Amino acid sequence: MKLLIQTGREYHSMGANNQIELFLWVDRWYAKLVPRACMYYKLSRREMNSKVKKLTRTNLYNDFGGTPFEKSLFAFLAQQHPCKKNRKTGAYKILEVFVSN
Repeated sequence: MKLLIQTGREYHSMGANNQIELFLWVDRWYAKLVPRACMYYKLSRREMNSKVKKLTRTNLYNDFGGTPFEKSLFAFLAQQHPCKKNRKTGAYKILEVFVSN
């Protein structure tokens, strides 16, 4: 597990691909009770100045609108929550959206 420290907070990496990296902010006392409230993301590793943002539909629409992933990502978000996991593998489904393109 990778640790990222940004703006005085510790984020633990939960998964990544070439386009997006998912993080969990574990410093909140309720992180285990409400894990979806603590999910964050950062754009690809190639963008060194990319900041960690809360994993919400609005933020994803703003960051990936006008990209080749726009159509498949918007279709995914219309049906699923961004923090949804695959039951068999335990991987976040949003990472699969970027792999299929």
